Amino acid sequence: MPEEKHSLLVVDDEPNVLSSLRRLLRREGYKLHMATSGEEALELLTRERVDLVITDGRMPSMSGIELLKRVKALYPDTVRMILTGYTDVLELADAINEGQAYKFVLKPWNDEELRLSIRHALEYHHLVKENEQLVEQIKKQNEELKVLNVSLEHAVERKTRELQVHDRVLVLSQQVLDQLDISIVGVDALGTIVQANRHGIEHMLQNTGGVGGNMADCLPPEVQEAVKKTIATGACQMLPPESAGSVTCYPLDSDGETAGAVIISYVSENPFHRQFHLVLMGSEDQEATPCK
Repeated sequence: MPEEKHSLLVVDDEPNVLSSLRRLLRREGYKLHMATSGEEALELLTRERVDLVITDGRMPSMSGIELLKRVKALYPDTVRMILTGYTDVLELADAINEGQAYKFVLKPWNDEELRLSIRHALEYHHLVKENEQLVEQIKKQNEELKVLNVSLEHAVERKTRELQVHDRVLVLSQQVLDQLDISIVGVDALGTIVQANRHGIEHMLQNTGGVGGNMADCLPPEVQEAVKKTIATGACQMLPPESAGSVTCYPLDSDGETAGAVIISYVSENPFHRQFHLVLMGSEDQEATPCK
C-alpha cells in the first residue's frame, strides 16, 4: 500500500506569494491546498484532511496568529507554521510559546531553508501521531492484560477450590478406608504401592512399607504373583482360602488397559458382624486362581 502524501494548506492574502509557494512545494510531492484568508482556510479544513498549515502572519480580516489559534482548538493534531514579513518578535514568540505555532519563517524566505523547515514540521507531526498511537496501543494492551489477569485470578481461585475439594475427598476417602475392618492395598503396573489403609499397612504390608514403596519389599511372594497375574491378564485372582479368610486381587482399569491391582483380604467371624483381617499362612507353592 503506497504511503499517503502529506497534505499542506498555505494561507496568504497575496496571490503572487501563493503562486511562488505552489511552484516551490509542488516538486516536494505534497498535496497542496491554497487559501487567501483565514475564513477560507477554516472552511477548507472542514472538508479536507491537512497535516500542516502555513499562514501569513498579517492578513486583512483575520491575522495568522488568530487563524492558528482556531486551528489549534479545532484540529489540534495539525502542525502550524507562520510565514511573515513582519518582525514583531514578541508576538511571534508568544504564538510559539502558547503552542499556536510550531515555527515561524521570515519573508523573504530561503527556498532550501523553508523546504527543510516544512520537512522537520511534518516529521514532528509524524512522531506526535506515532506516539499517540503507541500510547493508545499500550492503553489497549493494559486493558487486555487487566481482563486477562482477572480471568487468570478467577481460574486460579476455581482451580484452588477444586484442589481443596479434591484434597478433602482424598483425606476423607483415606479415613473411610481406615475405618473398614478389611486390609486394602493398591499397586500400580510397576509394582509401586499407591494406596493402603491402616489394616493393609499393619497386616498385609506388615509395617515394612507404605505408599511409595515397592511390593517386592513388603508383600509375600504368593501375593506378588497374584498381583502380577492380575495385571498381566486383567482378570481377578484369588489365593486359596485359608482357615478363616482369603486374599483377592482385582484389576484396576485405565482407558481400557490394566493400570494395576487392588488387594483385599477379609474374614467373616459370625453371621451378624463381619470383621476383616489378613491371614497369609501356608507354603510358597500355593498358586492364585481366577475368580469365579
